Formats: sequence, structure tokens, C-alpha cells
Amino acid sequence: APNIHSPPSPSDLQTSRPPDLQTSRPPDLQTFRPPDLQTFRPQDLQTSRPSDLQTFRPPDLQTFRPPDPQTFRPPDPQTFRPSDLQTSRPSDLQTLRPSDLQTFRPSDLQTSRPSDLQTFRPPDLQTFRPPDPQTFRPPDPQTFRPSDLQTSRPSDPQTLRPSDPQTFRPSDPQTLRPSDPQTFRPPDPQTLRPSDLQTSRPSDLQTLRPSDLQTLRPSDLQTSRPSDLQTLRPSDLQTFRPSDLQTSRPSDLQTLRPSDLQTLRPPDLQTSRPSDLQTSRPSDLQTSRPSDLQTLRPSDLQTLRPSDPQTLRPSDPQTFRPSEPQTFRPSDPQTLRPSDLQTLRPSDPQTLRPSDLQTFRPSDLQTLRPSDPQTLRPSDLQTSRPSDLQTLRPSAVGGVSFEEDLTSGGQNRRPPASVLLPPRRAPIPTPPCSSPPPPPSTSPAATL
Repeated sequence: APNIHSPPSPSDLQTSRPPDLQTSRPPDLQTFRPPDLQTFRPQDLQTSRPSDLQTFRPPDLQTFRPPDPQTFRPPDPQTFRPSDLQTSRPSDLQTLRPSDLQTFRPSDLQTSRPSDLQTFRPPDLQTFRPPDPQTFRPPDPQTFRPSDLQTSRPSDPQTLRPSDPQTFRPSDPQTLRPSDPQTFRPPDPQTLRPSDLQTSRPSDLQTLRPSDLQTLRPSDLQTSRPSDLQTLRPSDLQTFRPSDLQTSRPSDLQTLRPSDLQTLRPPDLQTSRPSDLQTSRPSDLQTSRPSDLQTLRPSDLQTLRPSDPQTLRPSDPQTFRPSEPQTFRPSDPQTLRPSDLQTLRPSDPQTLRPSDLQTFRPSDLQTLRPSDPQTLRPSDLQTSRPSDLQTLRPSAVGGVSFEEDLTSGGQNRRPPASVLLPPRRAPIPTPPCSSPPPPPSTSPAATL
């Protein structure tokens, strides 16, 4: 029997079979180096020859190829990501050599032989770039025919034939990413618009899925879809483009005008509710246009709920609601304080003239305008205190100025007839009153 402890002769190594390697020992343990365990697989021992182990070096594992390319399986497209190639280890790419993907085409998979897979190189997947969006012009969808893509050259990435990915055997082409050149399909010509590729960036094409192209709009690629116009900030208007209006809702477009993009303006007062006026800020009124005030209807202010002016504090200008003109009593001006008049809002914009709006200052919008002339009586102005009328500017009452009575020392003001009678309505006769006007109130609220 041969001595198993003695080193085998060279003739024994030539006639040994692969199963003998599992029980045989190397000829010299001092000089023999086993392969790298991180990249070495047990199945390599079964197919390797003894002579290979003598000349085997660890660097050879990087270019090691299995003997049978027919058993090679490409990565699963569902779980395969382009970043895997960058972080893959040499053992993962044993069957891929870095020099073959330059001439590799998707159509080669149909007619490729087992020996062709040995020359497959993966680095081309890393250097693949989609068509240049600036110079790429897709065919006209109206005259485009699917047969045009089939007759195009496969070397042209702009006209990649869709028949090649269809005959290729990936698991699910719908779940593959467009960055994979083997299964990338051009967008559907029925839903593709020329502006999609002109404004898209190469990085956008890599992250788009085929399902996204069905709902993709040109404005989505130019800028992100704007938020609700109610939450739009002034800084957003600087980057706002007219093309974004295509993605806005129809209800928003009714109240948005092209000039509103330059400065932030409140919504159209025709569609505004009374509650919107209560929460509007003074800065919104500064950018209002005369056309907005002309469309204000008196019925909008008549539907406001009455509030007690006596309990109003000057710090509540945003939440104050003026009394309804129909319920306005002559005694109310006697108890009004000057600070209350600054927070009242206009009541009848029909009496305003365009020239008044040109001379308006932002503070004029905070001052009181006369109530509805239909319910205003001469005794109301005669019994009001001079301090109440000092807060009224000429522009706030439609350009009408009061004539001061010099004989009374400036304590009484005689309003002209334009205030007592509305300019656009029929005069309303004053009810007969035999008693003299009521004297000024001596209540504590009137002495404030």
C-alpha cells in the first residue's frame, strides 16, 4: 500500500482525479498557498485540475470563468440596481470581463452563443447615458408608426428597437428601471410630448418608471407642481412660471390673474366670502387693485354679523365686524371711540371714485367710511363728537370734504348735500320729527 504520509510523485498528480483532491494533501505545506476563502467556492474544487492548484494564484479569481457558460444566469431585474455594479465584488462578476460591453447590444442576446457571454463586460452599464435632451427630437406622435422603431439601427440609443427588450427574458419589464439599457423602452408615443425630453434632465430619466410616463405632464418636469394657492408664499412667485398654471385646478384659475404673479393679491372679491375679508391682512389690501373694489357687492358686507362697538378693543382689527347698515342706530356714533373708527371697513364701494383710489394710502383703508346713506340721518352727524370725524380723511369718504362752521368754533361741521343723499340712488325723505335732536349722551362710554 502506498504511504499516505509521503509526498506524492509528479506522476500521481497527473493521473489523479478531482475527487482525490478532497482527501489528498498538497505536496509542500510550506510553499503552498490556498486560494482566498472570501472568493473561493467549494464547487471550484470539483471542476479544477490538480495542475491548476499548483499554478493557481489569488489574483486569478478576478478573471476566473466557469467552464459552462450555459449555466450562467444574469441578475434578477427586480432586485438588480445600477449601483450594484459599482459596489460588486470580483467574485460576483466572475463571468464578466471589463472589456466587452462597448460592442454589446441588446439584440445580441437573441443570437448570442455561450462563448459570447465570456466576453461580456459590465462597465458599459456605468457609462451608459440617455440621449441628450437638448438635441434629441422625438418623432411626431401623429405620424409615428411602431414599425419605425423596428427598422432603426440598434446602435442608435435614441431609436432603440422595442422588439429587443420584448424578446429578451427579464422577469418583469414593467418593474425595471429605464437606466437598464437591456430592458429600457422608449416612452409611449401616444402620451409622449416633445417638451418632456427637452426640459428633462438625464437624471430624471433614470428615476422615471414606465407607469410614471402615463401621468407625466410637461410642466411637471420644468418645475414641481405648485402647492395650493392658499398656502403660496410670495417667494414662490419669483420662480412661478405660466406653464405651472396647466397643473392648477380650474377653481384656482378663476380667481388668479396674470398680473397677480408679480405681487401677491387677495382672491377675486366676486368669489370671496365675508369670512375671507375678516381674516385678510393689511398687507393684502395694499396690493388690491381698483377693479377689485368695484366688484365688491354691498350684500357681502350686509351679511356680516353685527358686533358691539362699545366692547371693541383697538387690538382687534382683524376680527372686528362692522354693524349691519340696516341695524345701524343714530345713537351708535355717539358711543363710538376714535380707535374704533380706524378698524371699520368700507360699506358702500359704489360711492368711491377711481381718483380716490389713486390717492389712497394704506392707512386710509383702515379708516371709517360713511354708512349706507339710505339709513344715515342729518341728526347722526350733528350729534357725533368732533373727535369721531377727525379720523375721517377726504379720500375715505369719496373725495368729499366737510365745511367747518366758524361760528361754532370748529365744534360742529356741516356736511354737504352729497353726503346726505347718495349720488346713485333716489333720495329717501327724512321721517318727520317734531322734537329737537337728542342731546349728546352723558354715558361713561361717551366720555372716553
